[in-house]
Amino acid sequence: MIRVTSSPARRPSWSPSWPKPKQGRAVSALEEHGQQIAAIEAEFAGWEAWVSLDSWWHARNPGRDPVMVHAESPEELYEQIRRIAVQ
Repeated sequence: MIRVTSSPARRPSWSPSWPKPKQGRAVSALEEHGQQIAAIEAEFAGWEAWVSLDSWWHARNPGRDPVMVHAESPEELYEQIRRIAVQ
């Protein structure tokens, strides 16, 4: 007979209810990505940007003529959107 036992409950690595680190700490990659996404979306109205699990950057403009771009960095993504926006 095989007996299955559960392991003790593990606390997730992140929870919004945990205390936030004190000021002066380094900005995490997730926060930095969020800031970069917000900057792109603020500069280019109508565009939605995100980072995929494979670390590629994506953006789309679901307007009248839907457009989607992909890049390896936020700087490349910004340049691709800028090129499309000036056309």
